[in-house]
Amino acid sequence: MDQDILISAIAGQLDGLSNLISTTVGLALVAAWTGLQGEDRVSVFSLSVNRQHAFYILGASFITANATAIIYFLRLADILAQVDDAHLAEALATLGTSAWPYNPFAYFGDSGLSLLHSSFGYGMLIIIWWIGFIALSLLTEHPTHKIGERIVMVAFLFVGLASMLAIQLVFFEVMRRVGENATLFPIDIQANLIARMALTFVGIGIGGLLFCLAQKFSARRVKIGS
Repeated sequence: MDQDILISAIAGQLDGLSNLISTTVGLALVAAWTGLQGEDRVSVFSLSVNRQHAFYILGASFITANATAIIYFLRLADILAQVDDAHLAEALATLGTSAWPYNPFAYFGDSGLSLLHSSFGYGMLIIIWWIGFIALSLLTEHPTHKIGERIVMVAFLFVGLASMLAIQLVFFEVMRRVGENATLFPIDIQANLIARMALTFVGIGIGGLLFCLAQKFSARRVKIGS
């Protein structure tokens, strides 16, 4: 396949992911905020529905967004596998220097600060997933007591984990290609592994903390309302 087309396709997949995630995080934040209000009807942008319908609409939207992201990530791995050695540096530069702020494959150098902000995206994607999970949990008082709601929450958890695996698949492909062409890359791209791992756990921790705070706020609101 034409190498210029492949490299252009890498940028295209990242642009698609940027648009998808930006839309999803906006929807999740609005939904979480309206869920915190405890109203019988939930308004998201121009759509106003009752809480139960909002739960299923948003659940389907978040699951679809996650599934779409998985497709983008799998495409990136496939594209990288087809790039020849002569164009690998250009392909990795396109992958690593995208303007998308949540790019989990970002790489802007091996200084401490560069590694920190380059690894920022993966942790932020985890926090964004948590925001979606929080939004869904706030739209029902007892999500584990109804089989339909339980299925939605489990499906959302499943696609979230699958998204993480898809991201790792791309990263493993990058490491494989770099390992095969080590003489072409004097800077050690693997240097951001520790920062990536650390910020991954930070993202999980922050997301879990936000979930606990949202649940406490919701419980307090219900208690005051009763």
